[in-house]
Amino acid sequence: MDRRSFLHATASGLLVVGWRADAAALPRVAFVHNNAPISEVADDRDYKAFARGLRERGFEEGRNIIVVRLSAEGRYDRFPQLMEELVATSVDVIVAIGPGVGAAMRATRTIPIVAVGTDGLVESGAVASLARPGGNVTGLTGETGGIELETKRLQLLHEAAPRASRVAFLGYGHDASQVASLESAGRALGQTIVWAHFRTPQDLKPAFATIEKERADALYVQGVPVTYLHLRDIVDLAARLKLPAMYEMREGPEQGGLMSYGSDLGDLFSRAASFVDRILKGAKPGDLPMEQPTRFELVLNRGTAKTLGIIIPPTLLQRTDAFVG
Repeated sequence: MDRRSFLHATASGLLVVGWRADAAALPRVAFVHNNAPISEVADDRDYKAFARGLRERGFEEGRNIIVVRLSAEGRYDRFPQLMEELVATSVDVIVAIGPGVGAAMRATRTIPIVAVGTDGLVESGAVASLARPGGNVTGLTGETGGIELETKRLQLLHEAAPRASRVAFLGYGHDASQVASLESAGRALGQTIVWAHFRTPQDLKPAFATIEKERADALYVQGVPVTYLHLRDIVDLAARLKLPAMYEMREGPEQGGLMSYGSDLGDLFSRAASFVDRILKGAKPGDLPMEQPTRFELVLNRGTAKTLGIIIPPTLLQRTDAFVG
């Protein structure tokens, strides 16, 4: 599956940091953001974490490295064109997340790609294994913990919306044993899981119809590529049906969903700088084992909570790592 995003930039939209007369001799690293306006990427939390990681490894923008900052600005359909334009500029490394990774892979099989918080790479064939990816992709996955982590998200959703008893699960779904485990976890919280499987764009309409027909009163959104691609539609559905929604990816509450719990992207982007450092020193991305997250964050959209009439309990507020909206 997997967590986190897509970009758009015309030639005038590309921002090159620290350009100097002799910059042509410096390595060029592209940082691809999912949602932030291009003018705000430099102030974004994740970008600052990445830049901090670079500095810790001796890189100073404009002196010994050039960073090209890009953003899809929430328009993930722009990623293919953005990546084609980016590849044409001859960057040395591309740092991307979620759907941006897929778009980068389709645009190049030679430029090293550092994936951040991105799952499903082994299942999709993008990498051979986490221990030895092969090809031009390496980086950090977004998930660990499986059903245990999903159960924790159900618990957090229950704390925020204790009256919600029918939770629609929107995503790829699971095998029989995983379904049984998640349904059992839901029952312990007084929740019935409504399965709304969603693998292709053609599945979107029937999945939404299932959510309405089954009278779901809360939503769980799995962090898989197809939900990234249609995140705006999913957030709009939750708003229309007044559903408190838990997302696996931070982009959910950032775009208007209620909450998310997942890997700490700031930590992952900081660690991504280590991959960039090793690649620029000659390591092949396919030889660098992928790493898993060790820190997780709870993100809450206070504006959406107010709109839904939800009063978040103090105990949950105290455990929230970031507020948006």
